[in-house]
Amino acid sequence: LDAISYGHRHSTRDLCVLLDARKQEVYAARYEAVPDPVLETPLRWLRCVGAHRCTPVHDVLGEIERPTLFVGDGAAAYRCAIEESLGDLASFGDEEAGVCRAWAVATLGARLQREQPTTAAESVDLAPLYLRRPEAVVKLGQAR
Repeated sequence: LDAISYGHRHSTRDLCVLLDARKQEVYAARYEAVPDPVLETPLRWLRCVGAHRCTPVHDVLGEIERPTLFVGDGAAAYRCAIEESLGDLASFGDEEAGVCRAWAVATLGARLQREQPTTAAESVDLAPLYLRRPEAVVKLGQAR
């Protein structure tokens, strides 16, 4: 979600990245456009608002009060619901706007390494952030 948002880091509008999680839910992250902390220019940066999560789309929409750009396949899947709920506050990126780019992942990884240096041994312990328990784990638990 952060890697997708990074492609929009100079947006003048708030951003909401929605990925279709199936089961009537989305993986969601919201970002607020804030003034550049260093330069005194009209340039803006996106700051994450709240936690990344897996939730019904209406839970996310209830939090939006400012003009927001929606990107990701979840934004496309729930476009009608978003437009009905938010009207003119919602705008949409094209299909390319919601693509996760390798350069964004690498840039964010390099930044994280600079800010929180780790050794090679510590890097072995890195794990993905799961926003919902994997389906296989859920089914395994039900079978027991």
